Amino acid sequence: NVVIKGPILVADDNPVNRDLIKMQLESLSFDVDLAEDGDTALKKWLSIRHPLVMTDCKMPGLDGFGLAHEIRKVDADKHTKIIAYTGSAKENTSNCYAAGMDEILEKPLKLQELSKMLDRCVAAGVFK
Repeated sequence: NVVIKGPILVADDNPVNRDLIKMQLESLSFDVDLAEDGDTALKKWLSIRHPLVMTDCKMPGLDGFGLAHEIRKVDADKHTKIIAYTGSAKENTSNCYAAGMDEILEKPLKLQELSKMLDRCVAAGVFK
């Protein structure tokens, strides 16, 4: 009996990256909600309040930094876990944390790293 956890909201403007992370998350038994940009992600988050948001940092329109900032304006108690996943983690580290993100994963995402991070989230009660 597999227990589906989530939902996790994923914001990424690249359709290949969205499909890849969706497959990875579903293989780990997580329910996934996709958004092609930060504006769409914010609208989805405001209606569903996903407990975990994974976002690319650089997207047209509302980018990942702006998305995290907007979520934190509403969710000041940080109940929503926000994970940046980016191809340039070293360049974006201070900006990610300044925007209110909790963790940073480097692209391309390795399934083992993703699994460990999500195990920590489950253990911390993110998906209660």
